[in-house]
Amino acid sequence: MDAKWFKHYIGMSTDPKFRKLHMKYAEKFFGFYWMWETMMESAAKDGGWFRQSAKRAHDEDSMFIAFELTCRTFGTEIIDEFLTAFKDEGLINVQEDGFIYIKNWEKYQHSKLSTPYVQQHRENKRIEDDTDFVLLEFNKITGKNFRIKTENYRKLIRGRLKDGYGKADLVAVIRHKQRDWISDRKMKKFITPETLFRPGNFDRYLNEIPKDSVKEEASGGLLKVMNIYGHIDHITQKQLDQAEPGFWKITE
Repeated sequence: MDAKWFKHYIGMSTDPKFRKLHMKYAEKFFGFYWMWETMMESAAKDGGWFRQSAKRAHDEDSMFIAFELTCRTFGTEIIDEFLTAFKDEGLINVQEDGFIYIKNWEKYQHSKLSTPYVQQHRENKRIEDDTDFVLLEFNKITGKNFRIKTENYRKLIRGRLKDGYGKADLVAVIRHKQRDWISDRKMKKFITPETLFRPGNFDRYLNEIPKDSVKEEASGGLLKVMNIYGHIDHITQKQLDQAEPGFWKITE
């Protein structure tokens, strides 16, 4: 966003949280005040006294900002002290990945200011949440212990989600190939995120599952069976119950 202006919160002098901090940092008030204004400015546009180190994102209640502490005037110890104070008073939240966001950003700014970023942040957050879910399900289904934060795995999963596949599609493929390969000495080593979610493989594996059975497969509702002709099928419990006795036999 190429913003030249941002709204200044005129209630700082009467806001209980700011008054408490003002009293606590009376001797450092210039630095405290400057820090807050710089954060608001950094949230509104790139540049300023801090060098942005990551792309901003927004939601309806807050604006994310990420920066390296490269202040020309104050040292990092004072900056850390102010950030801790802002966090303790509930003015900002700090994530483990280094993102800092100003809570209730829309309280201070016009809603139209960040509408495109609101939508983008929601989409990015959905993808990251779904990526966490898929990797957790992968470990649960396979009994393996792939690290959730490994970027190589996350990149592959994000790619498939951005291609338009749902998290149920990814989980369905995990269950499907786990069932197919777990007893195969040569193939079970390929039950990995790199193999299952690679662009050239994923769509092919997904199409091995009947389209109307993907949700059942994702939830663990499909059974691996062999019919009387020796062919392996994946069916629902309802299909098994409605079939002629002896037509299908559960193989595991």
